[in-house]
Amino acid sequence: MRTVNRVNGKKVRTLDGLAVFEGLVIAFVLLIIVSFLLAILALLFDWQASTGLLNVITHACVLVGAVFTGRRCTCKAWLNGILLGIVSLVLITWFGANKSFLTWLWFQRLFSMGFVAMLGAILGGFH
Repeated sequence: MRTVNRVNGKKVRTLDGLAVFEGLVIAFVLLIIVSFLLAILALLFDWQASTGLLNVITHACVLVGAVFTGRRCTCKAWLNGILLGIVSLVLITWFGANKSFLTWLWFQRLFSMGFVAMLGAILGGFH
């Protein structure tokens, strides 16, 4: 498998690990900030976040991180976005209370997270 392509005579990497790492950092920092805001709302009001809302917030944070990944990498932003989605879901599952890897529901979440991250990286790749 080739990992180096040529664009305008320059060598560029297909998978940009630094761009994926920066996207992960942005996604997780944003996720932590939103989690603190939700915790404050839950303390101030008699309210509890639903699973669907938390799922949408997680996907939105990964989408923002994927947009930054797409803007940072030089080629194949969609591939870097999919990698960001996979790594972020593995980390979220590993850090979370539910450590159920390799179940049907986990693969569904992996597909949706990868798809959202791919779309975000494609949008970010349009400089």
